[in-house]
Amino acid sequence: MSWMTDLVETYDICANTPGFLGRIDIYERGNFRGQLRPLAPIYHDIVKCAYEVHLDSEGDFLAARVLSKDEQTTIIPCTPTSRARTGVKAYAVPHALAERLDYITRGNYRNPYMENFTNWVTSDSFKAGDVYAEELVLMVYHYLCRHTLADDISSCLSDDEKKGASPSGTVRFCIDGMAEEYGPADLSLNPLLWELHIARIRELQKDLPKDLCMATGTLQPAMEVGAKCILGPGDSAKIYPVNWSNEHPCTGYFTYRHSTIFTKPSDAFTVGADTAEKVQAMLRWLIDHQSWSILRTATPKMIVWAKHAPDAFSADDIYDPGKYAISEEKEESDGEDEELTLAEDDVAPAEDKPTGEITSIGKEQKENIRALSEGRWVKGFDDVDDETIVLTLDKPSIGRLSVVGYQKLTKAQYYETILKWHETAAWGDYFAPSVRQAVMTAYGDITAKAVGSDIKPEARTAAQQILRAINYGIPLPGNIADAAFLRTINTCHWKMSGSSKELRNIWYRYQRQVGLTCALICKTRKDNGSKDITMDALDVECKDRDYLYGRVLALLDALESETMRAQGREFERMTNAYKQSSSFYHAPARTTAFLMRAIQPYVKNNWPASRYKLDEVNEILSTISKIEMSDPNHDPTSGTEKPLGKNAILGYACQVKAIKDARIRNTKAKKEREAQEKSQNA
Repeated sequence: MSWMTDLVETYDICANTPGFLGRIDIYERGNFRGQLRPLAPIYHDIVKCAYEVHLDSEGDFLAARVLSKDEQTTIIPCTPTSRARTGVKAYAVPHALAERLDYITRGNYRNPYMENFTNWVTSDSFKAGDVYAEELVLMVYHYLCRHTLADDISSCLSDDEKKGASPSGTVRFCIDGMAEEYGPADLSLNPLLWELHIARIRELQKDLPKDLCMATGTLQPAMEVGAKCILGPGDSAKIYPVNWSNEHPCTGYFTYRHSTIFTKPSDAFTVGADTAEKVQAMLRWLIDHQSWSILRTATPKMIVWAKHAPDAFSADDIYDPGKYAISEEKEESDGEDEELTLAEDDVAPAEDKPTGEITSIGKEQKENIRALSEGRWVKGFDDVDDETIVLTLDKPSIGRLSVVGYQKLTKAQYYETILKWHETAAWGDYFAPSVRQAVMTAYGDITAKAVGSDIKPEARTAAQQILRAINYGIPLPGNIADAAFLRTINTCHWKMSGSSKELRNIWYRYQRQVGLTCALICKTRKDNGSKDITMDALDVECKDRDYLYGRVLALLDALESETMRAQGREFERMTNAYKQSSSFYHAPARTTAFLMRAIQPYVKNNWPASRYKLDEVNEILSTISKIEMSDPNHDPTSGTEKPLGKNAILGYACQVKAIKDARIRNTKAKKEREAQEKSQNA
């Protein structure tokens, strides 16, 4: 369990760094402004507080206010059981200081919060603690004994604030006017109180038996229950999903309850209480500061950090393959196309389209990757040999957070693996796809319909496979390219009608789907050492049957679309070749015969411009006929056709690009001739 050891060591380094523990960083993006969760001391939790109560140096009430959303993040002392509490009986397991207003002011004959508070201030650890911390806590305790908290808060709220006030909001305390040695006025940020509460936990653990912590090799009291809200506030997934109930068996990697081998959790695996606290606190901080969502969903997440300087190596510095750009190519207009505007669809969202600014960032980061792999210095990375840790988290169920990937390597090695992905997974004008783009190319909409999961199981598995291929440099499994190919040739799920602008967007999104599918196919072939076609430019000498049929489909589509373009009816409807794509890949000869009859009116209306492409189609079909006749397995009388393979989509994509490049060259040459004639006439 070396990932636990790395997290513990990272936590110790951060905790010993002045000003790191408890520091709340501000996150800003556009108009949004929020707080990132700080690194909390052990046996403390991070919650959102609704109210802040101020006391004076005598412990008397001064003021109270409602906290805004960007200042609610608060570190509170707690126990492992109070942090994991839930249900209607949660009030019976109170926190130590900051607590929900209705729990503090609970008006029955027995108030668990005040009883717990009384036990704390009368304990031996409290009396032996720092005198300044004792005085601060006693001020709050004596004030709460007056039972005026609810009335005092209400008296300071405006009418509008009273309408929105919640009795379940958490209250934190500040003591103003104290000397400097007492520490910060906000008790949630006071290190003296942190130490005082930790001493109380040590006192409670004094009589507990010590077990061997299998993560660190030290003797510690065993962990009682795992913490929630590691992924984010309100999330119930635990990295240690221990269940001590007799009615239900335990779940998770580390525990069994009803088993002939394990009779208690410690028989399976033992994690020390301090180790669990440090692991959970460090994970929480890293998720907020150093992680990125691989599929733009809650999970899976990848965390990258350098152990000795965790905040100097941000996930924002990593060139997420495809994050900043899908294609290095910008759609070049030939003077007649409208500006392309991508819309939300089941392949990729609109924000995936590169802009000039984002594309330049992607290129800069790619150069940084190359520089690091060559041992050159890059700003922000003064030590390329510094050890980097890559951790991948996933959430297979509501209550469980799993580590599905773990790797330790130097920064230069890490960037080298990403660079290798860029060099081998790029195809044509397309950058290497990001994990999300690759998964969505293969499976489309990845959103799961089942409760308790945010993405489809097959998408989750594919994401893990792609991550392993990137991080470890291992071959990409062929099932992803297979799924992408099947989804691309099946155009039935693509919209076939709509406005001209909608159809234009659909067409370009489909071409992007084709390009990314080609990238995945060629990446898989390169990794496996296959001798199949991997070229990204048109090869007119290729005699592969599938490749030639793909070229035929692209030419038939161009014959029809160029005639509609010449008549001013471009994207008035989708072409017959596009509509019949699914049938074409399953029965190419029969579909080709149908399309040849369907394009005759368009060839006639655009003659002689269409003559050259028609001659090329006939030449390719003649070559295909010779290839099939020479194939001993080909039986023209059987009535069945051999479906097309992956080479067909490569031939289609290469031919589409060749047609587009030729059109751009012709348009450019035409403009140059017109400009030259205009200058001569002048």
